[in-house]
Amino acid sequence: MIFATELNLAQRKNLIALMIKMSLVDGVDERETTLINQMSENLGLEVEEIHQLARKNNVQKLCSIFTDHRSKVVLIIDLVNIACADDDYTDTEKTQIYEICKLIDMPENEFKKIENWVQLGISWKKQGVDLFQ
Repeated sequence: MIFATELNLAQRKNLIALMIKMSLVDGVDERETTLINQMSENLGLEVEEIHQLARKNNVQKLCSIFTDHRSKVVLIIDLVNIACADDDYTDTEKTQIYEICKLIDMPENEFKKIENWVQLGISWKKQGVDLFQ
């Protein structure tokens, strides 16, 4: 979420719509839904409008707006984050994100680099929370 502010309004909307689609890959999870709704609100987006956007458009159409390197990286960072929100980053989710990487012409090695970075960040946050206990 911290990088979504780097996107323009249309990209922000498509990012959240893609996150909604990603969250459905392995079934609805309350943590993922909560995170998506919080991100929408923090970005000043109307949640219902984004859900309609997700329903009306396929993944390829939603990805088409991510044309520059910066927006592509933000997209993949946030998709990996939403996939990990339920503490179960499944092979199905990884495959779906990798398919998105193909649609936006992101090489597999760059995807792996982003994926590892996001997972390290999640681990780092959890270790910080453990310090309070």
